[in-house]
Parts: sequence; structure tokens; C-alpha cells
Amino acid sequence: MRSIIGLVSLLLLSFGSWGQDIALDADFGSAADAITAPATGKGEIKGMLPAGWMENSSAWCEIYAQCTPMEESGSRFLRMNVSDIRSGAAQFCTHIGTIPEKGFIKFTIRYRGTIDGLTTGIRLVDAPYSFLKKIDIESSADWIERTIVFKVNRTDDKTGVWLTFSAPGVVDIARITIERLSEAGMIEKSRVAYPDGGPANLLKNPVLPSGLQTGMLFDRDLSDDMVDIAPDPDVIGPSGCPALRVRSLAPGKGIGIRGETYKPVNLAVRHGFSVRCKGPGTISLQLFRDAQWIATRDFGKAGDDWRTVTLEYQPGFGEFEKPKIFCKGDVWIDAMEAGPLSKAGTFALSGKAVVGLSIPGSDASLSKIQFEDEKALVDVKVFGDSSGAVLKATATDLYGTETALPTGPLTGSGTLKQSRIDFSAALTKRPYGGFRIEVWVDQNGKPVSPVQEIIVYRLRRPLYWGKDAPDSPFGVHTLSTLRHIRMAKAVGANWTRLHDAGLEYIGWWNLEPEKGQWRFFDQEINRFRENKVMIYGELSTAPKWATYYMDTGLTTFGYWDKFFQPKDLADFGNYVKVVVSRYKGVIDHWDIWNEPWNVEWWGVAFDKNDTKKSHGYRTSKEPARDFALLSKAAFTAAKAANPNAYVNGFNSTAGGSGSKWTKGVLEAGGLEYCDGVCYHEYQTRPLPGESNDTIKRGIEDATGAIVAANGKLDKPLWMSEGSCYTSDTSQMRLDFGLYKNSLPFTNNDRYIDAADTLCKYMLALKSYGVKRWFLYSMHCFNGDINACSILVMPDGQLHPAGVAHAAFADLIEGREYRKTIPLAEKTYAFLFEGRGKTVAVISGNKGCAARTFRVPAHAKAVDIYGNAVLDRIAFDGKVSYLVFDSSSAAESAMGSLIK
Repeated sequence: MRSIIGLVSLLLLSFGSWGQDIALDADFGSAADAITAPATGKGEIKGMLPAGWMENSSAWCEIYAQCTPMEESGSRFLRMNVSDIRSGAAQFCTHIGTIPEKGFIKFTIRYRGTIDGLTTGIRLVDAPYSFLKKIDIESSADWIERTIVFKVNRTDDKTGVWLTFSAPGVVDIARITIERLSEAGMIEKSRVAYPDGGPANLLKNPVLPSGLQTGMLFDRDLSDDMVDIAPDPDVIGPSGCPALRVRSLAPGKGIGIRGETYKPVNLAVRHGFSVRCKGPGTISLQLFRDAQWIATRDFGKAGDDWRTVTLEYQPGFGEFEKPKIFCKGDVWIDAMEAGPLSKAGTFALSGKAVVGLSIPGSDASLSKIQFEDEKALVDVKVFGDSSGAVLKATATDLYGTETALPTGPLTGSGTLKQSRIDFSAALTKRPYGGFRIEVWVDQNGKPVSPVQEIIVYRLRRPLYWGKDAPDSPFGVHTLSTLRHIRMAKAVGANWTRLHDAGLEYIGWWNLEPEKGQWRFFDQEINRFRENKVMIYGELSTAPKWATYYMDTGLTTFGYWDKFFQPKDLADFGNYVKVVVSRYKGVIDHWDIWNEPWNVEWWGVAFDKNDTKKSHGYRTSKEPARDFALLSKAAFTAAKAANPNAYVNGFNSTAGGSGSKWTKGVLEAGGLEYCDGVCYHEYQTRPLPGESNDTIKRGIEDATGAIVAANGKLDKPLWMSEGSCYTSDTSQMRLDFGLYKNSLPFTNNDRYIDAADTLCKYMLALKSYGVKRWFLYSMHCFNGDINACSILVMPDGQLHPAGVAHAAFADLIEGREYRKTIPLAEKTYAFLFEGRGKTVAVISGNKGCAARTFRVPAHAKAVDIYGNAVLDRIAFDGKVSYLVFDSSSAAESAMGSLIK
């Protein structure tokens, strides 16, 4: 969605007003049609709507809403006040007909409102009721006109515009307009706007004097100690800049580098992506669009002399292009180009100079993290004509505060110069958080280089940096890559679970592909432990030869095929014995399988004629009993191999399927064969402190049967996989954080809300007694937004929510939950004691009142990012902290904190 937003600025810049077909022009200020809601006996939706609009929820939901035409300063609008949603969602809609041809939709909405959970977009009127485009409406206290352009295909199905409230809120809407834009018309306009084909080089970083820059990444499963990607001062490329050396340190492994994302401006002409290269290794080029390969070409050996390799392609219809360079063996690359094919080979910088940024090497610098006891420095290299020029730099923090930075001279001779920037001036008031350092070359008061940026995170050195933390509750899923292991450890995540991210290191399917033929991945597993990350191993999957896969007739072996049930539990027990024995003392905590309550992860058959149902996979008549038997085999074998092994059972989940699953495993004797109980918890709207909190309900779903049978849950509860983010664009998910200049589109990341949601999610888990949790996942990135990402952005770098995680971990690690104190309606203080202090986590849920209160005497106040608050806390419901020397002082202060 963010890419689409950015497309607006690029296309409007070129085409101005280019609407062709007005599909909708709804003046909400003139709303005069009374709402007619069917008499269902549930809810109440009253007021007026514009002509042609209707409410679309009272027949199936219990909604309380009022739509009132209003006027302010001579402007009319409609105030839509959804005061309560007791079931379903509040929906209002109008129909706009079919989409006659492939093209674009230009969607414009003028609104204001401090809201959460409002989406709009174009949806099919009839089943399957899917959205062609769903648009998240962000809060804005001031009037804002938001325009979004997105691609659509032709459809004969009726479509409409929906306004959907998934949570109570108030929004003022003035107007919604929709224009249809044809593909042919837009291509022709781009040709007319750029008769020469467009710029010869669309890349801001055609050379890389400081190595890969912000937004670039290499393959996510390659650890930093397996690659050597750096400028080589001994090899000068055709551009005159030191060439980038790409070398794999793992025998037989190649390296894929995701390059700079760019947007062609002339859609009518063929384009090319070019690289100058040399070396004994091989090189191939690829182009991605919407995570799909659009073009690829293998050029073989790079060669003894410099040569140009070019990947030709037709620009995407309104798309952003994402090149990838794949090298195997030693290859040097330089002078990259992206532009019209007719101009290929006329290499040029996008300004007089190019800036490269990096940070000095330190404990967590691989993750762009500097601890508070490390100097706040950024290294700068400038390639090109910088004669008579100076550096300019600013730093912008997570609060939006921009600080002009002092810069030193550019030193060196010729076309490559260097400098170092100290950004400590930006840390004076708020030393912790993310800082966007922007640097450019200035000549006579004018920039002569593109603005380069790097995001640097300043954190407290965590409590367990360089040490094991066996009792820590904080865990994640991450691959065995140094940058992410150290990133996780730096933000206070001391455990990892080997599922998806790392399952290949421990899964039976990969360890014994043929019976009796074993292979192991000790280097990957030991990398976690060398960096003091504890491991929660997953005993799961099975090779083809050991499962019901052999009976299905399938000819491919995909992701879910690894999770067919083992036919012989003795074979599975032998796998458990081999793995637990081998990693005794390295991995002593084990999970059994993954989501066996999901048919795809616990199959015994496959129906190729009905793949819509569970993708074709079928489970047995008694799946919970099957899992209980597997648990017995795994538990028995693990204890025999390592008597100190800790093995969790049940593998349940929140929701109705979890309740049913737990009951089935319990009745089959599963409680006897586990040291603890684990479950999964994906909840996007945690409400810690509320009786209807989704996290609390999820725990009750997953453990209720055990509590009902035994009177209590007398075994530790682990949340082995979960997240507070989702693929639903109306909910929270991670975007590009503080990025600005590195993106060819507008970045609208709601990173403060993302941080708050994550803290409330962990706060609920901790206060409801969950012993340990594993956020999913730090490996879900490949340059594009992924709904499953946690802590990281689409390029694998730390997201600002990771700063909030670090602050939460710093304050809660080693402290136990004591009580919750209501402070006001939907506002609570959660008290945690330990390490000689009491921490009060102040949190407000949806509907809580914003207020300002003084920091109590003898308390230290800390905001969501870990920065000190000296006098008053401007509380708007987001998590903040008060630290006291004793519980009595904390409780006494809570009584008068909010009046």
C-alpha cells in the first residue's frame, strides 16, 4: 500500500490532472438521505448519508452509530460517530459498477479524525466480498486530503466503496472521489512527458563507496560471517570509484544482493538494468515486481576485463522496479545503471557527487545499533566532483525533532574523499531511539548530490548482553545470521525458537533425507549460542520416506509436505533421540511439532480434486489423539537422551479451535507427557487490564480444558509463536520506519502506534502469567512489506518498534508481575517488582482519556522508547513507565496519579 501512495507523487508530477472517468464524486457535506436500518432488534444506526450511500452492518452486527451533517467555518462535512461495536464491524457503502478495463483507480478522500480501525477501499459487492484495494485511514487532527492511486484489472463483477469501522471512533468526512484511469492513456502521457525516453540513470546510488546503502540487502539466510561485500580500494572500477567486491566465504554458496528500488517514468520504451563487472566468478541479474520475477538473465563468468551486462525489460504499469544481482565466486561490480535501453552505456552519476554512509565497527554495528557507551559517529565517503564543496547533515529522531549537525572537512585527494560526522548533538534531550542521519554535498548553497541517509539506533546496553538469560521471557524467531542474532540480543530478546526461521537446522526432513543418512547444521546452531541466545528447538517435520506423503501421489515436496504425520513413531523417536543427544547442553528446551490443530501441518492424505479445502491436505479422524501419541514418543525419547531436557506439549492456540484441540489432547493423555504447555497467540488489538482482553481470552481458550479438569494450570505456559501485527491493512503492520530519501514513494509508517501495540501485547502476556514468548518473525523480509515481520523492516534492518521492545525488556526483565491498579476508565498501572525496584507500566486502552500528569516525587519517568521524562507526562494511552524504589511508594503514588 505504501508503494501505491508514493506512486501518486511521481505520476501527478508528470501528468497533472489526468482523470478520464469520474466513477464517484460523493459530497458528504450535503448528506440528506435518512439512514434506513432494518429492524433487527440489535444496535442503533441513525442520521444521514450522501445520496446513494447506505449502512451495511445492522443486518449482521450490533452497532451503535450516529451520522450528523455539520458545518464549520463555512465548510460542510459529515460527522460519523461509531460509539460502540458489540459485534462485527460498522460498515457504510455505495456501489460504483464494474471496472471496464485494466487501469488505475485514483481514490481521494478528504477527512479528519483521531481514529483507529477505520478502513476504506473498493470491494466486490457480492461474494466473495473481497477487496480490490483496502486502504488504512490514519489519524489526523487536522483536515487532510489523501490521494491514492492503485492498479486494477478488468472485472464484470459489481464493485463499491466501503467505509469500515473495526473499532469505535469519530471521523469527519467532506468528500470522496474516484477516477478511472486507462493503461493506454497513462502510457501515452508518459511517452509525451519524456520524449527522449527519460533520465539515463534512475539510480541515486550507481556506485557504492561505503558498501551497501540504506534499503539494500543481501540474502536473508546468509550470515555476515559467510559473505564479504565491501568496496575494494585495490580495484578501481570504470566509474573511477573503488569497485564493490562480492565474495562468498561459504564454499559453493552464491550471494544475491537486492539493489536500490526505482521507478521508470516513461512506460512506453524498453528499459535496462546494467552493471559493470569483472572477476572469475559468475553473475546474473534479476528484476522483481510485487515479489515476482519479471526478468532474469545469467551472464556466466564476469570476465578478466571489465564488461557491461544489461538486463532488458518492459517497465511495469505503474510499478516500482527492484533489481537483484546474484554472484557466485569472486565478482567486482561498479557503475550501475537503470534507465531507457536506448541510453544504456552512457553511465552518469545522478549529481556531481554520490555520498556513502556507514557506522564504525562496534558490538552491534552489523545491525546499525550503537550502545549508549559507544560514540555517536557516522563515517562518510564522497565520490565525484566535490571541489569547493562542503558536507551538510541533519539528524531526525523518532519524535520528529530535526537537528542540524556539525560537519568536518572532506579529506583525501581526487574523486574519493571522506569525513566523519558526530551526531551527539541530537542526543542531548532524548539519547535513545532511532536517528535518521541525512547527509549531502553542498556547493555554493546548493546540493550537488542526492541526499543519502542511514538509520542508526542508540540503545542502552541490555542487561544480558554477552551473557545467557535462561529465565528471560523475551524470545523471537530469527535465522542464524549474525546481524539478526545480535539485533535480537541488543533489543533484549534472549531466546529464539527454531520454526520456519531455523527449522532447516533441526527439522527431521532436512537431517535424515534418506533413512540412516544423517547431516547436521552445527555451525548455524552454535552461532546462536556463541552470541548467548538460548534455543527452543522444534522436534518436527518428517522426510518423505517416513510419512503418509508416499501414499498421496504428489510429485513435488513443498512446505506443508514436510508436516505429514510420521507413519512409524519409532522412527520419529529415533530422530528425537539423535537430535536431543547431539545438542545436549546446547539445546535443552524443546517444542513438539507446529500447529497440529491446522490440517496442513498434520496431514495423512491429500485430495488433489479439492485443494480449496485446507489446500488439499486431509487429517485423520482423531488428530488430537495422534498428536498425544507423538508427544509420548517424543517426550520419552527426549528424556532418555537428556534427563534434563524440558519438553512442552499440547501446541494449542487461541480461539475456538484451540479450546477443542486442548480438550482432545488432554483426553488422550497428553498432559502426562510434557513439562509445560505451549500455545500460539496472534492478537492485533490487545487490551491489557480489560475483562475482554483478547490475550486473556486466548489463554483461556488454550488452557481452559486443563484448568477445568485439574482446577488450575500447574505447568508453565509458553507462548511459542505469535504477533500483534497482521496482513489485514486495517490493522497494524511494520513498514519502513524512519526511511525517507531511500524510497521512491512516500513512507507512512505508523511506527509509534506499532511500538505501543507491541508493548501492550507483551504487557498482557507477562501480566497474565505467560512464562516465555516467541514473537514471529524476524526472518519475514525480502525488500517488500510482509505482514508477519516483527522488529524488522522490509530490508531486514531494525524497525523503531524494536526500540520500544528494548525499553520494555530493560525495565521488565528480572521483575515479576504483582498487580494491576485501575487509574481511570480504560487506564491502568501494572506493577512489576524485582532487581530492587518497582516498575509501574502505565497503559491506556481504546477510549481512554488523554491527560497530562506530574511525575510523582521519588519516581523516575520513562517514555515508550526509554527516554527520561523530567516533569510531566503527556499521556495519550500509549505505554509509559514510572520506576520507584519500593512497591509501597509505587502504590501510594498510583492513588493520586490521575485525578
